[in-house]
Amino acid sequence: MVNHDENVTASRDLAERVVVRHGGMEHWQDAAAISVKFQAGGLAFKLKGQKNALDAVEGTFDTGMQTLQLRANGTTPWEYEINTSEGLVSAVDELHASSLLGKWSTDQIGAFTASAMWTYLHVPYVLLDPRVQLTSTAAHDGLTRLVARFPREMATHSPVQSFLIDDDHLIRQHDYTALAFNGLAKAAQTLDGYRELDGFLVATRRRVTPRIAGRPAPGPTLVWIHIDDVRAERGR
Repeated sequence: MVNHDENVTASRDLAERVVVRHGGMEHWQDAAAISVKFQAGGLAFKLKGQKNALDAVEGTFDTGMQTLQLRANGTTPWEYEINTSEGLVSAVDELHASSLLGKWSTDQIGAFTASAMWTYLHVPYVLLDPRVQLTSTAAHDGLTRLVARFPREMATHSPVQSFLIDDDHLIRQHDYTALAFNGLAKAAQTLDGYRELDGFLVATRRRVTPRIAGRPAPGPTLVWIHIDDVRAERGR
């Protein structure tokens, strides 16, 4: 029987292999920031009165702190900027506290998009941050479930999230509770369409549905995300 310490060591070893598969920590650390172009939609945004808010978005995310800029160029243009990691944590805390209070403002869609895309772009590299606690267990269909416990000072979906890893060290499913919508909003995000973009291996197609017994439900599609481009910015 594997004890806790052995599990933690094995889990970190797995995370390191996943990082290498997705581009490597050295390549990630060489970038001062990551720029991204994407579009997103789904039932979740429609229910919050932001159906077209993410038609076409450009973002720049620092690789060190949770500082970022977002600009939406679609049907409903808006901009959002966070200059300190503490600022994003505060904005997301406010969003979580108001998760059941109807439609979102521009600042609320900005805070959600900022923390969500920060997570998607920084995983798997952030999993090697010593503040993130890792354990692992076997999952269905031969996948390995890597469980991450994020520290309070990181703004993300929920404190505990898990990533289902295949034999090729690709992330195939990302499970979390979407606290921005509801404390009961247990979500499964399936990852597909892997492409190499500027040296990073990126899942360019993502679909979020409810999670039932650890598996994605067939529907409804709560969120879909199409990533069109990812670029490293150096020397900022």
